[in-house]
Amino acid sequence: MPDVSCKIAVIGAGTAGLAAFRSARELTDDVLLIESGPLGTTCAREGCMPSKALIASAKVAATARGGESFGVKTSVKVDGPAVMKRVRRLRDHFVDGVIEGYRAIPEAQRLRGRAKFLAPGILDVGGRRVEAERIVIATGSEAVIPGDIAEATGGRFMTVGDIFELHGLPERLLILGSGVIGCEIADSMASLGVEVSCLSKGGDISFLSDPLVKSAAETILKGHFRLLPDAEFELLGWEGDVFSVKLAEGDGPQTEGFDAVLVATGRKPSLNDLNLEKAGLELDDQGTPQFDELTRLCRGSEDKPVFIAGDADAETMVLPRANWTGEAAGRNAANWPSVGKADAPPTMGICFTEPSMAQVGKRFSEVEDRDDLLIGCADFSDQGRAICEGRNEGILRIYGSAKDQKILGAEMIGPDAEHHAHILALMLRQEITISEAQEMPAYHPVTEEGLRTALRNLSD
Repeated sequence: MPDVSCKIAVIGAGTAGLAAFRSARELTDDVLLIESGPLGTTCAREGCMPSKALIASAKVAATARGGESFGVKTSVKVDGPAVMKRVRRLRDHFVDGVIEGYRAIPEAQRLRGRAKFLAPGILDVGGRRVEAERIVIATGSEAVIPGDIAEATGGRFMTVGDIFELHGLPERLLILGSGVIGCEIADSMASLGVEVSCLSKGGDISFLSDPLVKSAAETILKGHFRLLPDAEFELLGWEGDVFSVKLAEGDGPQTEGFDAVLVATGRKPSLNDLNLEKAGLELDDQGTPQFDELTRLCRGSEDKPVFIAGDADAETMVLPRANWTGEAAGRNAANWPSVGKADAPPTMGICFTEPSMAQVGKRFSEVEDRDDLLIGCADFSDQGRAICEGRNEGILRIYGSAKDQKILGAEMIGPDAEHHAHILALMLRQEITISEAQEMPAYHPVTEEGLRTALRNLSD
């Protein structure tokens, strides 16, 4: 006999899990939300929100420091402990909001404990047997720590969540990884006066795949901090309070020391403890369930349906996607066996450096081999509003189809890139044609004129 039985069990109370729970509960009250970790989403606790609090302080410092070029002279002193205290205060505010919402859920509909499959439709949750007609996996993600880094550091490193626990700023920070997290933390810490070296292998910068946009990003960011996206280096380890790295740069190998190390080498789904081999699911080589992108139904689970949402599916790990996949998974779990295909919004990614980087729709790497590819470009170095504000750097590239006369996607770095990406996402969502997009109105002077220029430049 089960200790608990329910129609739907949602594993994970992060962004995707909460969205799945809310969506399912609109259709049935027989829903159980299971969580084992600290309450509060990844976004609120160690991702989107505390990083933006840090970035906000960095932006103030950078703006004040650059005032002389506008005829405004000032001296800047960064109070590291005060900066980090503010970051933690705001982080705790956002986390408390999530926890308050979680605790508003009736106790009978939430269960604390680590879940693992005993058989299809049957879970063990902290020693309690839970039988569910349908299950939603929304267990989120965790930092990837390569073995060589773990060995060289002896486990003495930070991931992004640890950064926000600092009570002051390091003097010399080594960041391993030049993805979104690595670039954001590097740029903000450098603006706050930290000597930053961001090292990676393979040449990637954030999510950019367009060679011209990536080149522009590398040039801009190298003006802020030391960025080596395809570096040759050897991690030597800690000696006292100094972590040493042998780095091949310039005239030859040199050894450098750092007082803090951040590992930002990506994230992976948190699935290891679920005992998925007992769930009857089809798994890929990495142990991730195979699933239908639009219904969220895991393959092999038709008799005891399992749906998956958010970072757990190993696809794009961003909050907006976690929300819509969670909603779709919860809705289809409640409606089973009648499932609908979710109306997936355009893919979007934003990296909050200064200036910001963004991509929307298809990336260059996904369209570059098309025979009918159109590319429209705008260079912000000569954009009027950007010049007035001293932000005239960056490039925007939009991709279109000559055959279908549709916008396919875009990549960019430049002033207000995060906002331009949203405008393009709306155009993609509404499936407007290139000629319709080229009629986009723009006031003067605004940076959106650069977006309009790129749209009007879409040609063979």
